[in-house]
Parts: sequence; C-alpha cells; structure tokens
Amino acid sequence: MPYEPRLPVTASTGWILGVFTFSLLVFHVVFLKLYPLTKVGWKRIDYVWLGIAALGLIAATAEVRRLVAGNLVAGERAYMAGAYDRLRDRIRFLTGPVVCRQFVRSEWSPPNLDEIQREYDRACALAQQLSRTLSEEGPSDMTSLKAAARSSFTDRALNDMFEDVDRSAEDYLKAKQRVDEFERASRERSAAEETLAISAPLLLAIALALRITKITGEIRLEA
Repeated sequence: MPYEPRLPVTASTGWILGVFTFSLLVFHVVFLKLYPLTKVGWKRIDYVWLGIAALGLIAATAEVRRLVAGNLVAGERAYMAGAYDRLRDRIRFLTGPVVCRQFVRSEWSPPNLDEIQREYDRACALAQQLSRTLSEEGPSDMTSLKAAARSSFTDRALNDMFEDVDRSAEDYLKAKQRVDEFERASRERSAAEETLAISAPLLLAIALALRITKITGEIRLEA
C-alpha cells in the first residue's frame, strides 16, 4: 500500500467544531441532567477547564518562540556577515604598509631599530597567515585566530591593532552563536511541545464546551 501522508484531524475546522458540539452535548447531559452539580461543584469545574486551557497556552508559547526566532534569523545573519567583513578588513589592514614595511635607518632612528623591525616582520607574517585562514564564508571556529590575535608585542600600536582583531573575532563568534541559537529555536520543538501543538485545538474545544456548560449550570442555580 503506497504511503499517503495526512494532516492530523486537529487541523480540520469541521472536525474540531464537531468535537466541540459533541462535548457540549455530553457535558450538558452529564452535569445538568444525570449528575447536577451544586454551586461549589461548578466552582470546582473552573479548575478543570482552566487546566485544559493552560495546556493550550503552553503550546501557543512554543509557537511564539519558533515564529519570533525565525524572524530574528535574517537580521542576525546580516549582522554576522557585517561582523565578518569588519574582521577581514582589520586583518587586511595589518597586511598593508602600516605593519608590513621596511624601516630605513637614519640619524633619528632609535638604537633598537633592528629589534623593532623584527617585531614588525613577525606581526606582518602573523597577519598574512591569518589572512590566508579566512575564507569567503566565516569559519565556525576561530580559536586559533583569536589565540594568534592575542600575541604580545612590545610595540603599543601593534598590540592595539591585534587586540582590535581579537574583538572583531569575538563579535563575529557571538553573532554566529546567536544565529545558531535562533535557527535551532525556529526548527526544534520538544516531543511534549509537538504533542501539545497538535492537540491544542482539541483541548481548547473541550475547555470551551465545559466553560459554556458551567455558565448554563450556574444560571439554572440562580434562576
């Protein structure tokens, strides 16, 4: 027999209206004819229908989470792409003439110019290595990049520039974590939430029928 996927019966408006009508009839017969409730009994019925309605509320909360998370994904993806572009721009800047340069000794040069040159050469090599590790699409793990960006230099300007790279990498990773979190929230639903979401129309129909029966019963007691 070929597989034929079907929607759950709770997705049918006619079926839910039928359940509501049937429940309303049953509750009226049971609680108004067969076993009439007292005023206190009708008050206790509130706990029942409110409890059933609360289950539908839980299902609605899960749907709100999925809807809002799905709407947030696009905006957070745009921010993540911008954060990655800023990171690449900062690394490209480090591979430019500001860092990758050759100092020319003059009478005003500091006595440790050779040491400074070696440090700038190391910073340039590190920046070029970082540049090669970055693809067009942002990587999921930047542990090695952040570790390299935290390299220590005696030159204050080099430290500031590499700390800026570190902050940019951290900003990108936080944005990516938010994107992953929102995507999971928009897709995933626990087994309990899925069960409640499917049965929510049925639960609400029963709760509403019970509530209407309660109103009828209270009117009869006060008439």
